[in-house]
Amino acid sequence: MAEALKHVALDGLHRELGARMGGFAGYDMPIQYSGLKAEHLATRASCGLFDVSHMGQLLVRPRNGRIETLHAQLEACLPLDFSDWPEGAQRYSLLLNERGGIEDDLMLVNLGSEVRIIVNAGNRDHDFHLLTTRCPELEFTWINAALIALQGPQAEAVLAALDPRARSPRFMESVSLELLGVPCFATRSGYTGEDGYEISIPTAEAEPLVRHLLADPRVTPAGLGARDTLRLEAGLPLHGSDIGPDTTPGGSGTGLCHRQEPPGRWRAVRGLSGRRSGAGPAGTRGTAPSDGPGGRQQRAGARPFGHRRRTGRRRGRSDQRHRLAHAGQAHHAGLSAAGSLPRRQPVAGQGARPAHPASAREAAVRGEALQALRSAKGLPADI
Repeated sequence: MAEALKHVALDGLHRELGARMGGFAGYDMPIQYSGLKAEHLATRASCGLFDVSHMGQLLVRPRNGRIETLHAQLEACLPLDFSDWPEGAQRYSLLLNERGGIEDDLMLVNLGSEVRIIVNAGNRDHDFHLLTTRCPELEFTWINAALIALQGPQAEAVLAALDPRARSPRFMESVSLELLGVPCFATRSGYTGEDGYEISIPTAEAEPLVRHLLADPRVTPAGLGARDTLRLEAGLPLHGSDIGPDTTPGGSGTGLCHRQEPPGRWRAVRGLSGRRSGAGPAGTRGTAPSDGPGGRQQRAGARPFGHRRRTGRRRGRSDQRHRLAHAGQAHHAGLSAAGSLPRRQPVAGQGARPAHPASAREAAVRGEALQALRSAKGLPADI
């Protein structure tokens, strides 16, 4: 007998808004409201509001109260380096198995004496078991709070209208806010390829606050379907689909979170680190695994964390605060009917520049991927 689906705190509001609900990672979640394409384009052009409360929120503290213990335990478990991780900053990391395979990808915020971790919904219990087993000197506590993602070019203006401090964090930085008198914790991040925030809200106050945000004409409710197409367009990996226990960081193109530096120490870095990226088993120091028999898997989409394509001259480290996937502003003009990015209009007085073959191939890949996603989810081709 199938296990009954769980419900998030905003379940009643989703149904009131006419959301098409569906099971996802054991939760009954809104897949779409007005339509996949409309929500996708609204997020690119203005602001979309997503409920991602099914994801797990953890608070991590050292049992002995010593920050050194917190750092040592997490560095032994995950490819992290606290030495260059500023307080208040967020990092993307990976939970790896003994073969270097990706058990889950995580988002972590360094808060000094404690760390907040976001885990994927389908891996909540598995991640909790691995983390508590590998880090016995740390205390892991689930945070009872709703989690929403406010994404799009108007997200800052919408949130700053409730608390001006929302303007202060740069990409992958955190901030404590007071929204309609409710204390909230926010990070300037999200998995759509847009500027925006993920906001943790006390469960009891979540619905009134979300209703207030949705009353803003710039904000459109968006479901997990649009979130999936947005992250796919931005080239961001999805655990269980693009990455998993049998894929390594180097082989899956997720080497952006770490690289190996002498003397064999794993270090979190900004930007993709190339074919030699990888991670050894948790708690070990060793040689990075190769990309595997299949070699590195290529993904279409914008490069995350301000990564730049290498030229003949070695470039310095890119700015982590560079906004994710803002390579050009073509996204904001929306998708064409085929699912590819619109062509850039020629400048007055100049002839139209022919499309680069690589750009045409990437556009075709994105179009095929979107069509495949619609087909897999049983969605009409025109939404």
